[in-house]
Amino acid sequence: MSSVLVTIAEAVKDSLNAAPDGTFSQSFTATRAYDPLWELEDLGTLRVTVTPASYDSTAADRARNQDELTVHVAIQKHLGDDAQANTVPDALMDLVQEIADYLDRTAQGDAQWLRTQVLTPYSVAHWRQKNAFTAVLAVTYRLTRTP
Repeated sequence: MSSVLVTIAEAVKDSLNAAPDGTFSQSFTATRAYDPLWELEDLGTLRVTVTPASYDSTAADRARNQDELTVHVAIQKHLGDDAQANTVPDALMDLVQEIADYLDRTAQGDAQWLRTQVLTPYSVAHWRQKNAFTAVLAVTYRLTRTP
């Protein structure tokens, strides 16, 4: 049995990969990992990585828990010589919005979507140090379950 947080992260990854053609302006294959940081040489290809992020549980009633489960979705790509031109970063910001919109209001199994936050629209540190675009979404789901 997988933890509920891992189950949600896996479901989000699968949902992104099952999106109909044309849903996103750029093609990618989402992966699930615990460490979303790729080596620079691996970022020539667009990377979308889903990671388990946080788990908060409270009592729903005498027998059930209400869990808030958050996963992070990292979108990363090396900018190459295009770092100072806005074209490539603008397209990646569009993709961040597309992924957020796609996951909004979409249940994952029995877990209901609660909110989506853009934690990092882009990482200035990655931009300056690695010439790479990194954005992070936090997507939170609510699950009521019997432990």
